Amino acid sequence: MAHDASEVLVRLPRSEFEAAEVGGAANIFSPPLTIHFKGGERWELEVPRPARKQALAVVNILKGEAVASGG
Repeated sequence: MAHDASEVLVRLPRSEFEAAEVGGAANIFSPPLTIHFKGGERWELEVPRPARKQALAVVNILKGEAVASGG
């Protein structure tokens, strides 16, 4: 089933977040963005190589770390 990119598929409380990372070596075409939740649930998303920087920013935001703005 296809979804509109602006559609929210699920919402979870921030308190359920446990960890996040962007995996893979620099030469991987689609490195995984993995988000871990309390209770053992895990989401693994494919990240297009050109969007790796944005995926790393998402990880930093989820961890509560500062993210530099700009390009």
